[in-house]
Amino acid sequence: MTERQEILNRMKRIEDYFKAHSIDKELFIPEFECARMIRERVGQGSQLTIQEAEDIVRIYNDTNAGLHYNGSGWLDYSFHLRRLLRVDNFNLDDEDPGGQIRINAG
Repeated sequence: MTERQEILNRMKRIEDYFKAHSIDKELFIPEFECARMIRERVGQGSQLTIQEAEDIVRIYNDTNAGLHYNGSGWLDYSFHLRRLLRVDNFNLDDEDPGGQIRINAG
């Protein structure tokens, strides 16, 4: 299993965690929907294009800026998403205080 596949598997397990908790806790719904939309765009294929990377970062940042559970699962998901972007050769700006992800264009 490649590092990328391992990351995607972990992200899927976290998505399943969000889904299970969204049944009883409404604040998990945005996290589950975010993880699902990102998984659908990432797939199991090759590296992300810049457009795909920008799309998933926008989905993550929009969710992160909104009302959501924001617990340890979300922190773990964020860690793995950043790791995936780096494995796919994207340079990320340092995390800002709001936890947004930014792709470094330069």
